[in-house]
Amino acid sequence: LPCAIDLKQPLHLWVNFFPVIDNAYDVAALVENLNYNWSSSKIFYNFKLYDQNGILITERGGETFLNPAEKALIFESGLKTGKREPAQVVLEIQPVNNWRYAEKISPYFIVTKKQFDVSSSLLEVELRNDTSVDIEDIRLFAVLFNEEGVAFAASATTIDIIKAASKMEAGFTWREEFIKEPSKI
Repeated sequence: LPCAIDLKQPLHLWVNFFPVIDNAYDVAALVENLNYNWSSSKIFYNFKLYDQNGILITERGGETFLNPAEKALIFESGLKTGKREPAQVVLEIQPVNNWRYAEKISPYFIVTKKQFDVSSSLLEVELRNDTSVDIEDIRLFAVLFNEEGVAFAASATTIDIIKAASKMEAGFTWREEFIKEPSKI
């Protein structure tokens, strides 16, 4: 096995928060594992929402994983802020020191179709599993971007299984109505 030297910590590509309803916010961040053959089964993170004066409103932590050379979305929904309005979100990731060498790349599926309906705030996607194995316990995320490339909404859904060499559909919903379609999904 190769030595675990000069491994890079996950890179934050972006982090954002999204109003949901009644002083509740979703938070999301896109992170990248810059290590080609190295994965971690436990990445500990913490989102913090701050007001315009830089005072902490609320925070929520969790745990996820990173596959080799993967871009992954970290998502938490429904952070309550009371009557305070957030102005900034920060993502903190604990230093990763449990990297494992991965000889095989994890199986993945392909998004073959995306259809967004503005009137119902519904995104339908079609997924295809081209591998010879079933993929189980999948958590899917969708992020909507405006013309400037800024994320303005995020959602999550789960799928129990995508059978080997098959297709299936999944849906994402939002409570608010959008005025126009996102420029990128």
